[in-house]
Amino acid sequence: MESANNDLDEPVQGPFSTYLNMAEVIAANECQLTGFLMMSQAANRPLSIPTPYPPSLLNEDALSALKDRLRLCKPDNIISDLHNWDIQIEDELSEDWYFNAVFGDKDSMDDCAKELAEFFFEKCKEYDMDYDQFNEPEWFERHVRESASDFIFFWRKQVLLKYGPGLTLSERYGGPTA
Repeated sequence: MESANNDLDEPVQGPFSTYLNMAEVIAANECQLTGFLMMSQAANRPLSIPTPYPPSLLNEDALSALKDRLRLCKPDNIISDLHNWDIQIEDELSEDWYFNAVFGDKDSMDDCAKELAEFFFEKCKEYDMDYDQFNEPEWFERHVRESASDFIFFWRKQVLLKYGPGLTLSERYGGPTA
């Protein structure tokens, strides 16, 4: 297998070395997707597909490889400063939260961001992080809450751009074609 392109920061390895594209996933789930479409039409509103929960499907190595890929997509803002304090949100927040934050529907974004902001505030208190140096608690709280929302939004966006339907593994890394 050829090595990764220069513009990517990870090689294809382990569970991700198998070629699979979105068209194959859609074809394999055609009946289920049609069912969701028909239920949405009958209910006269959109229904969302349940959030994938990888721990129920993946072994420990595959789950770790998935989290490594998701980690590469995290945006950089005040929330990501937690990593500098050796605080890993994927280890400290629940797996339900983690995978909902990345793979959940649009309606889940606000709840995920709220929980992330609260987690940030807790860690600031626990580790005595002095981010509110200007002693403007209302501004700081608003800034952290907005940053948490931005973090979730841009994390999802980056995952979609990097791993979503736009490029297949073959197009991204070379190798077998459909």
